Amino acid sequence: MDVRQTGVPAMAIVFLVFLSSATAVAYATFDHHPELGVGASSDAVHYLAMLQGASGDEVAAPYRYRVLTPLLARAIPGSVLGAIPIQRAMDAESDARLRFAIVNMLGLASAAFFMFLLLRRLQYTDTESILGGMLLLALLPVAAWSTLPMTDALGYAFLTMCLWALAADRPGWLVVAFALGLLQKETILIVPLAALLMPSNKGKWMAVVAVPLVLYLGYRMYDATTSPQTPVPAWGWGDYVSRLFLGPERASFAFHSLMTFGVIWLLAALGWRAAATRPPLAQWRFLLIPILLAPFLLVRNVPRVWSYAFPLMIPLALLGLRRVLEVGRFTGKEQSFSRE
Repeated sequence: MDVRQTGVPAMAIVFLVFLSSATAVAYATFDHHPELGVGASSDAVHYLAMLQGASGDEVAAPYRYRVLTPLLARAIPGSVLGAIPIQRAMDAESDARLRFAIVNMLGLASAAFFMFLLLRRLQYTDTESILGGMLLLALLPVAAWSTLPMTDALGYAFLTMCLWALAADRPGWLVVAFALGLLQKETILIVPLAALLMPSNKGKWMAVVAVPLVLYLGYRMYDATTSPQTPVPAWGWGDYVSRLFLGPERASFAFHSLMTFGVIWLLAALGWRAAATRPPLAQWRFLLIPILLAPFLLVRNVPRVWSYAFPLMIPLALLGLRRVLEVGRFTGKEQSFSRE
């Protein structure tokens, strides 16, 4: 199915459905977390500094390359902020957080909308596609952190937009979304891997992403050699693994890792085999391996990194849900026959 076959009014209504849910997520995060709840080493500290005009040299890498969300947050007119009914006193920190909440709310709605479009392109029903978008908004990392002063919301949006463009054969959309995604977060580098796994036209898709990718990597290398590199507080790999699996935080780590996708883990496992006949999902599902290994190799927050597997986990989970429902219908029929 294609957007052009459905019509703009219907698509606008679908987007508004996702925007309504994203607004609820943003409101809960903003209005019920009076403090940022983050330490001095949190990502949010760097993005707030960028919002307030800190120069690139004053912000640690890699945060200083993630410029898009802080720029959009800074561009929001004060009149827009003033028109939003907030039930508590606004100070400088609240003003900054509200700016990020607005940008990230729109980012989440866009991510859910393109999840819907991607699922339709992968031959899911409209109902399943809307459910897929809603499942994204219900993920723990999304609900807990994505509307704080972070860059994940638009990161989700550009990633999903790129995968939809690949599946829908839209090279123009892909090059724009990928270029903007590079200004958002490095997680967009999942896209060249997805292009390499496309069942056909791999050369075409790699050519589309090659120019923005080379420019981006060239700039990163140039900046690394010419600009001061502010060190980022980090654990050593041994300390990191020890804290996750042996230290007193292991129970919290296990809980948050499990709840990154919750029951979607099980449903995705049930849908794995069925995906083998559904290109390009059949090829893309193997991207789960590097994504799930990445936080341990990069020494990063596990649930937040894992959350970028959602464009793969949700389609697999929907196939698993189909299987569960089909078994349920078959069992129900057997029981009705036995009563007869």
